[in-house]
Amino acid sequence: MADAPENFLDPLLLTLMKDPVLLKTSGNIVDRSTIATQLLNDPLDPFNRAPLSWDEIEPVAGLKAEIESWIREKVADAKDAKATATVATPEAAASSMDM
Repeated sequence: MADAPENFLDPLLLTLMKDPVLLKTSGNIVDRSTIATQLLNDPLDPFNRAPLSWDEIEPVAGLKAEIESWIREKVADAKDAKATATVATPEAAASSMDM
C-alpha cells in the first residue's frame, strides 16, 4: 500500500509489515519474516552487525495492532468507494439512456 505511514514499512524491504518485531541489539523494528530470512543466512543484526538470536527479538504488539487497524480502514474505504461508484441513481441511469 503506497500511502502507508513510514513507521508501518519494513526499513530493509520497504514493504508493509504484518508482524513487526524489535531487534534488541539495535533498537530497530522490522517485519518478522524479514529478520527470519536474515537469521537463516547470517545470525547478525543487519543494522549494526552485532550477533543476534531469537531471544533478542520481541514482538511489537501495539504497532501490529495499529497496522491491522489501518489495513481494515483502507479495505473498508475501498469497499465504500466501489459501492458508491457502482450505485446508479434513477436520474443517472435515465440520462445515460438519453445519449
